[in-house]
Amino acid sequence: MEYVNPLTGFRVDGRRPNEMRQLKGEVGVVARADGSALFEMGNTRVIAAVYGPREVQNKGQQVNSNEALVRCEYRMAEFSTGDRRRKPKGDRRSTEISLVIRQTMEASILTHLMPRSQIDIYVQVLQADGGTRSACINAATLALADAGIPMRDIVTSCSAGYLCSTPLLDLNYLEDSAGGSDVTVGILAKMDKVTLLQMDAKLPMDTFENVMGLAIEGCKAIASYIQECMQINDLNLSKIAVPTMDITQPLKSLTCCGWMAFVHCIAVHRNFLGLLERPMEYVEGPVGLLLSPKSRRPQNSPSHFVGIW
Repeated sequence: MEYVNPLTGFRVDGRRPNEMRQLKGEVGVVARADGSALFEMGNTRVIAAVYGPREVQNKGQQVNSNEALVRCEYRMAEFSTGDRRRKPKGDRRSTEISLVIRQTMEASILTHLMPRSQIDIYVQVLQADGGTRSACINAATLALADAGIPMRDIVTSCSAGYLCSTPLLDLNYLEDSAGGSDVTVGILAKMDKVTLLQMDAKLPMDTFENVMGLAIEGCKAIASYIQECMQINDLNLSKIAVPTMDITQPLKSLTCCGWMAFVHCIAVHRNFLGLLERPMEYVEGPVGLLLSPKSRRPQNSPSHFVGIW
């Protein structure tokens, strides 16, 4: 099977060798979680939920009490692939990917700011079509940002492979199962540091550098998209107006007679408490007029003050 057309240069799904699948991210998909996200890379769909920081449940698991404990659980849904999975979690591959995600996310989380606490990351693959490991890391990054967890930088991940003597970006399931080399890279986008590097097969040094460079470019493109998702989420949150009340609004609707009665009641109440020796002479009205309790006739005055005692 030809995974790259020698005439047109297109791959089996119609993409070019350096073209990434369509990305889609959404935050706040799990109501009870502190942070959650749904991330899609083509037909691969992953959901992530973050709980914490909260109190450590098992004290024996925390090695350093001055830093937060990060836990991660990875699993694949029974319907995520064409074949039903008899053991959806707890197998060797799930344990390995859970460890990889935890170590990758620990490189970006500022754990020293949350001592004696615990952060739980749950990742589940809803639909698998290649690149599930990278999609899980990207979904976890969005979920951590949605939960407000302090981070040094956002972590993004992307894979690249080498098939038909051509470096390919973001392999799908058919390309991933072809038996070629697969390189998965995770980086801190702004700091430009590599936090994850995995390779399934051997490659010549020059070929490896080309494939890894292609994967890093994919990580940077995903980082730009994740930043756009977070900006859109912040914009949507800013549109939610907090109800406020103007305490002067009810007073502006008072008539002159009502305003005088209100001022007179205040003066009598303050005199009753012994806070005022004599009644207030002038008080600024709702329309900028000075009203006297002794006279109902408004007096125009250019000065603006509350009252004369």
